[in-house]
Amino acid sequence: MMTLAQAGDSSAYERLLKEISAYVKALVRKKLMDLAQVDDLNQDILLAIHKARHTYDSTRPFMPWLHAIIRFRLTDQLRKIYRGKRFEELDLDRDYHETFSEGPAKEDIDASLLDALHHLPDKQRQVVELLKLEGFSVKEAAVKTGMSESALKVSAHRAYKAMRVWLLKSGGSDAR
Repeated sequence: MMTLAQAGDSSAYERLLKEISAYVKALVRKKLMDLAQVDDLNQDILLAIHKARHTYDSTRPFMPWLHAIIRFRLTDQLRKIYRGKRFEELDLDRDYHETFSEGPAKEDIDASLLDALHHLPDKQRQVVELLKLEGFSVKEAAVKTGMSESALKVSAHRAYKAMRVWLLKSGGSDAR
């Protein structure tokens, strides 16, 4: 259709722009959340296509040419959006390692999760406690329990599944 549009067929050009518009909106909607920005960028892309239509070479595929325009305009739009954003500055005196290295304390965990944990068989409960509450690695937990790493992983998987089932039955937590 672009070849016809370049030759002066206005109805072909109108059809092309309608089809491109729907296609562009679908692509841009995946990258931008604000519908007003999607519409603005769609119009900007259509205008760029209109201005650059003379550069299209009819001996080459149309979609790569179209995608190049979309990509450049989308990149420009994202730069505009993020240029004005302020990001939290890091406090250089704060020890962030402590914040992220500590596992959750038992008292901070949802009561329904603890209840589900207590309904597990002893070995599975020990595995979950070691891995999730005490922060041991699989290797360390395997040594501590006397299990192989693969057996520990299987036990942990079964424990998580059992906890999920128990939570769904009891309605105790958002068990996803």
